[in-house]
Amino acid sequence: MAEAVRAVGAAQAALLAQYDVAVTALAATDPALLNGGSVAVAVAVASLDEVFTVPTSAVHLADAIYTVDLLENGVSMSTEVTVGAVGSELTEIRSGIDIGDTVILADLNAAIASSETETESGPPGLGGDTSTEPRTPPAGMVGPPAG
Repeated sequence: MAEAVRAVGAAQAALLAQYDVAVTALAATDPALLNGGSVAVAVAVASLDEVFTVPTSAVHLADAIYTVDLLENGVSMSTEVTVGAVGSELTEIRSGIDIGDTVILADLNAAIASSETETESGPPGLGGDTSTEPRTPPAGMVGPPAG
């Protein structure tokens, strides 16, 4: 449908890149196309065939070094890898591990480990206060709202 798309501006906010584009050479007589209208599009930034991938959730990044955890002889070993294209679900692995290596993935059904240490976050009374002492409501407040 479009013969040409040219970028006219780009902005980046946090992790979301946003681009303003101008689309030209559309049929001007199409009644469904309104001047100045908005549109949502998906743009493929990488498309690869026959590459070695692992789930993106298995890839760790710390100090500009990518690693994956491998299971070797029953022991977890952090292994440095070189990544290529990174997607929301899969990440291309260019080097560092081989096909057949056992990559350790998170068990999303497992309970989160906790410690006996209690932490407090935020101002008292907003969810972080673990005090069991009775408290008196501020003047004018006698209980929960009616209804």
